[in-house]
Amino acid sequence: GRNDFQVKLNGLRIELGEIEFTLNSIKGVRQSVVTVFTAPSGAKQLVGYIVKDKEIALTSSAVKDHLKSILPAYMVPQHIVWLDEMPTTSNGKLDRTSLPKPKPGSNSH
Repeated sequence: GRNDFQVKLNGLRIELGEIEFTLNSIKGVRQSVVTVFTAPSGAKQLVGYIVKDKEIALTSSAVKDHLKSILPAYMVPQHIVWLDEMPTTSNGKLDRTSLPKPKPGSNSH
C-alpha cells in the first residue's frame, strides 16, 4: 500500500494522494506531487508539481480545468509548477524539501 499525505487546509481534510492520482490520470503527465506551501502572507496553498511528456502540450489552465471537473474546488492546487524531473535524495526517493517554491502569480517553469 501507498502512504498518502493527509493535510488540513482551511479546516478541510485533504488527501494529497487523491489529487496526485487525478493529476497522473491526465494524458501527458508523467509524474506529479502535491504539497502545501505557506505564502509570505501566512496563507497556506496547494501546489502541484508536474513532470510532463515533452511531446504533449499541457497548460496550467487545462490541468486546473480537468481537476475542477473531477475534484472539489478546494482540492485544486492554486499553483502548478512544471519540472523537468522530480528532485530525489541520494537513495532515489522524492526529496520534498528540494521542490522549488512557486513564484507569485506564475504557473509555469
